[in-house]
Amino acid sequence: MSCKGAIALGVAALLAAVTSANLTAQASGPIDLHVTDCASWKSIALRDALGQLGGCVSGGYVLFGLEEVLKDGKEPVVDLQVKPGTTVGTALKEILRQLSPYEVEVTSEHLIDLYPKGAKTDPDNLMNLRIPAFNATGKDAYTILGAPRDVIPTLNAALTPKPEPGKRLLTLYVGGYHPPGPPVTLHLKNASVRQVLNAATVASESSFPERDIRGWVYTFDPAKPLSTGYRYTWATLYSLPYGWKYRMRKTAAPSTH
Repeated sequence: MSCKGAIALGVAALLAAVTSANLTAQASGPIDLHVTDCASWKSIALRDALGQLGGCVSGGYVLFGLEEVLKDGKEPVVDLQVKPGTTVGTALKEILRQLSPYEVEVTSEHLIDLYPKGAKTDPDNLMNLRIPAFNATGKDAYTILGAPRDVIPTLNAALTPKPEPGKRLLTLYVGGYHPPGPPVTLHLKNASVRQVLNAATVASESSFPERDIRGWVYTFDPAKPLSTGYRYTWATLYSLPYGWKYRMRKTAAPSTH
């Protein structure tokens, strides 16, 4: 088993937490990658802005773990205007400047987490729910990222409403569509939901470039009743550079000279 395939929670001690105010002060990592020509967008959903930003990265790739809270049923939106040569860190500062305070955490060599300020220490935040043990062998990474309720019984139990005595409760669970992902093997203890998703993303990196890999999005809509299945939702987040498959094939092609 590779070190990327089975991730222990000791990796948490290596995380480097930063705020949007001091992103550029971080040591070399995904926030220091440079961005090439990137199309400008007005009023684009935050998750889409991150996908577009990742698509413009050169010299590497960046993945994102995003937590968002809907307001009046709407996702946070931003304008995306990135100058060529800008670093990912500088671009993120400009994006987050348009929103309520967000915190940014460089989670691995390629993964960056973004969440509302204080979310990581909020006891009511579902992403902080502790999972006593999580074991997965050769599990589809995108199932873990996009439908964690299907693979984390503790999470599913927390989201299943308890019926009143003598009554039955019908609950709608909405799982998002996700394409087949790379297989990952994880053995975690006392991990938060957030750490499980991060570990799945990091473990999937060993499949790149043979397979595409993704980050994740967690969406909380406080206006939705729990029984609808739409109050808490997850999805994968694609942010690989544009044309990466072509560039990889070109790099791997044998020389004709």
